[in-house]
Amino acid sequence: MAKENFKVSMRGYSNPSISNCHMDNDKNSISFYKVKNSSIQNVSYYVETYTGAIILSASNGNIIQNNIYENHWGVDITVGTDSGNNIIKNSTFTDSPYDPIYAIEIWKSAGEGNKIIKNNIYPPVWSDVHSYWHENYYKPGWLRLHFKVLSLFPIIIRGWPVINIDWHPARHPYDIQWS
Repeated sequence: MAKENFKVSMRGYSNPSISNCHMDNDKNSISFYKVKNSSIQNVSYYVETYTGAIILSASNGNIIQNNIYENHWGVDITVGTDSGNNIIKNSTFTDSPYDPIYAIEIWKSAGEGNKIIKNNIYPPVWSDVHSYWHENYYKPGWLRLHFKVLSLFPIIIRGWPVINIDWHPARHPYDIQWS
């Protein structure tokens, strides 16, 4: 994997694919506007900015998987206005000593049908719209206590005015491998 320093900004594309690379930026790495059915996979991000690694706006049906996010300041993935039916899965959102704002932020205006499945999530998450959260691993002590008995309970995803729940959170972190 070659280390590159670049930014991807797409507007109005269908079926683009970004894979097998490293993004090391001081600005957001991927910005999609009206992009649909894309695949972003096997990408590692090191981003030191508020805006984060990926921003989706009016973008639907995208699959974001098998990625590693290390963001020191802001939001790793922002699912913005009119961006529904996206899938975020099998990725690791690392912890930071600088207290990043969110691993994943889904805006109220995003639209429904977004799915967040089987990720390792260390920073907090936020969703203002109904989304499907399933079998994610959350940092112990952040949303739940360290007690094993309490880890059997669902995780409430913060947001307003809706409440999202991961009914089956993972008890142990996943060993995420690039495919």
